[in-house]
Amino acid sequence: MIEMTPKTRERLLDSLRLAGEWYVNTQNTEENPWGGVHDSADLGRLIYEYYPARKWCRGMGVWGQAVAIMGLYSAGRMTRHESFDFKKTAQLAAGYLKTLQIINPARPEVHGAIFEHTPQSAHSFPRDGATGGMGFIAMYRETGEEEYLERAKLFAKWYHDYGSDKNGWPYGDYDLIKGEPKSLGRYVHGDWQAGGGLVYYYLYKLTGEQVWMDYLRQMIDPLLDMYERAKDSPIVSGFHGEVEISYGNDDFAIIALMAAYRHWKEPRMLQALQGHIRRLWTIADADGSYPSFAGTFVCTINNHEYLQLCLEEKLVEDIAALKYRIMKSALQGLTQQEARLHDIRAYGGFYGQSSYGVSRDRIHHRSTGYAMIMLARLLGGNTPYYSSWGWEK
Repeated sequence: MIEMTPKTRERLLDSLRLAGEWYVNTQNTEENPWGGVHDSADLGRLIYEYYPARKWCRGMGVWGQAVAIMGLYSAGRMTRHESFDFKKTAQLAAGYLKTLQIINPARPEVHGAIFEHTPQSAHSFPRDGATGGMGFIAMYRETGEEEYLERAKLFAKWYHDYGSDKNGWPYGDYDLIKGEPKSLGRYVHGDWQAGGGLVYYYLYKLTGEQVWMDYLRQMIDPLLDMYERAKDSPIVSGFHGEVEISYGNDDFAIIALMAAYRHWKEPRMLQALQGHIRRLWTIADADGSYPSFAGTFVCTINNHEYLQLCLEEKLVEDIAALKYRIMKSALQGLTQQEARLHDIRAYGGFYGQSSYGVSRDRIHHRSTGYAMIMLARLLGGNTPYYSSWGWEK
C-alpha cells in the first residue's frame, strides 16, 4: 500500500530482523538460562524492560508474551537468518503463556483467567489478559493447534462473565485469590480498554459464533460515547487509567472500532472514527513522533489500518498525505532502536516508556513488540495482528 525506495525497505527489514533477534537473545531457555540456572519455571519467558546503565531488568508478563508471539511470527515471514529461529522463540513464549492461565472448573470465577506476571501472581489486569487471549489466537492461527483456540475461548468467556461488569465493560483489576474485582481508587475507565474487544472479534472471525460479536458490541457503544464526549473537549495527556481518552497509545481501541465499523457499517461509527483519528494527527510532533508510551508505534499502526480502510471504502481523504504521515512516523520510530551497544540485552531492542520517545534509559518490550508489528505491516507482510483484516478462514 505504501511505496518506498529499495534502501528504505532494507532499513525497515533490518530493523525488524534486529528486533526479532533481541527477543531470541534475551529469552530464558535451557541453552541460555537466566542467571545460569537450568530447569527454571521461567522457561520461555521474555524480558519486559532492561536498563543498560544499571544492568537491571525484569521478566515479562502476560500481555508482553503475547505481543512477542505476534511480532516474532510476523518477522519470521519477512526475514531469514540461519542463526535465529523466530518461530521456536514464539513457541517457547507460548509455553510460558500457557503456565499463566488458570484451568480450574471448580472455581468458575477464575477459570480461564490469566495471571498477570507469574503463576504465583495474585491478580490480573483483564485488559492485559485480553492481549494474552490474542496470543493464544495467534498461536492457533499460526499452528492450527486446537488447544490454543480452546484456551482463547476459555479466557474470553471468563473475560466477559467475570473480568467485566454487568454491562460487559472490563474491570481494571481482578483479585484471582478472592475471585472478585479489585478497587483501583481514582482509576478512570478509558477508551484503551475497548482494545481488548479484539479478542472477541478474532474469535468471531475464526468460529462464526455470534456471541463474540454481542460481547464486542458491549464495548463499542461506550467507546463511541467517549469519542463523542471528547470531540469538543481539550486534549489532556495521560496514560491508561489516568484519563478517559488516551492520546497516543490507545491500546488499539481505534482498531477495535474499525473492526466494528467494517462489520456493522453504521455511519455513527465511521464519523466517530474519522473525527478522532484526524484529531490525533494534530498532536504529532513535527518529526512524526507521538506522545505516550510507544505512542509513535501504536499511532502508526492505527494510521496504517485507517489507510487500508480508506482504500477499501474509497473514503474522502488525502491519501498521499496519510502515506507520508505514516512513513515519517515509522522512520522516526527507528531512531529509538539500539544498534551500537555491545550488550546482548540491549542490542536490537527499542527504547521506551517515554512520551515522544525522548528518553533512552531503558530498552522496553512495549516499543519493541509494537515496532515489529508496525514494520511487518509497512513491509506488506501477512500480519493480521492489531488489524481487522486477515482473519477470514
